[in-house]
Amino acid sequence: MQKGIFQKNYFKKREKDNSAIFIEKPPFPKNCIVELTNACNHACIFCTSPKMKRKISYLSKDKFSNFINQAKSLGLNDVGFYATGEPLMAKHIDWFIDITKKTELKEFI
Repeated sequence: MQKGIFQKNYFKKREKDNSAIFIEKPPFPKNCIVELTNACNHACIFCTSPKMKRKISYLSKDKFSNFINQAKSLGLNDVGFYATGEPLMAKHIDWFIDITKKTELKEFI
């Protein structure tokens, strides 16, 4: 797997790498927004999504599971399933909701 945001133990590595930079660290966020897909089947007049040049893609179950478990252990409470795309177009959205509930996080769409 490519190293980056979703590598195993990303948050621990980030803390170690930045320990000399920060004297005092802010607390870990209590909520986050996850883009399950950037696909959208709406045509909202105010949205720039139709002009997007990014390839349509979907978040993998492995990346989400890895992220959600690490973030939960650091204090995450809520997960939002939206950003650029329409979350209800995500493949297996029921799985994403179930895994979020199993980790005892609140989800909002």
